[in-house]
Amino acid sequence: MQIGLHALGIGTGADPDIIAATARHAEDRGFATLWCGEHVVMVDDPTSRYPYTADGRIAVPAEADWLDPMACLSFAAAHTSRIRLATGVVLLPEHNPLIMAKQVASLDRLSRGRFTFGVGIGWAREEFDALGVPFERRGKRTADYIDAMRTLWANERPRLLKPR
Repeated sequence: MQIGLHALGIGTGADPDIIAATARHAEDRGFATLWCGEHVVMVDDPTSRYPYTADGRIAVPAEADWLDPMACLSFAAAHTSRIRLATGVVLLPEHNPLIMAKQVASLDRLSRGRFTFGVGIGWAREEFDALGVPFERRGKRTADYIDAMRTLWANERPRLLKPR
């Protein structure tokens, strides 16, 4: 059995000293992975129902810090050498896929191949609205973005088609 540690970069876990210490101690104690999630924007009183709790509310308060997972995991990578690093998850349809592909490849390179890229489609309409990203068709957009990113990673001179 492998055990990972989640919630790096959130709330009190967003402090650089805590991230470095947690990463080193987790690695020293044999944890398999360090996970970092993402919310670019949290609203005070969302109307969107959080799908993973009975009451429909996320446990993390809106005012809590949510570090960018790519930056947070890069920082953790600099303080470790063996533990795997993972996003749990990046809300891919909120991002430009070309920029995200570059960030993922950079983090994987800097961590010497220890990075796992986990993606999700998102559940909070308010977050998408705040970013000016359409909430509808986010699943299809995610699939298109993953295809584009794979094309970028797999080809020396990729040709991307415009999304449908």
